[in-house]
Amino acid sequence: MTTLCTLFGLLPLSLGLGPGSELQRPLAIAVIGGLALSTPITLFAVPTFVVALRGHGWRLPRPSSDTPVTCRHISDDTGHKASPAAS
Repeated sequence: MTTLCTLFGLLPLSLGLGPGSELQRPLAIAVIGGLALSTPITLFAVPTFVVALRGHGWRLPRPSSDTPVTCRHISDDTGHKASPAAS
């Protein structure tokens, strides 16, 4: 969505209307071309490459089941308990 908004925002510059357009038009065309090329690569080629490299069934390793998962609460000077993410 961001890429589409940028492309449509650069469209008037790429048409080269108005004063100073001889400087703005090549820049707008270059940015539009770069976005138009990089977006499909990011959306389709990179995930395809990762699946081909790692295999379709690849998953992140899970922690072993014999290690207990604990949650600590730490209280500050005011007596309020801090969230576990803050510890």
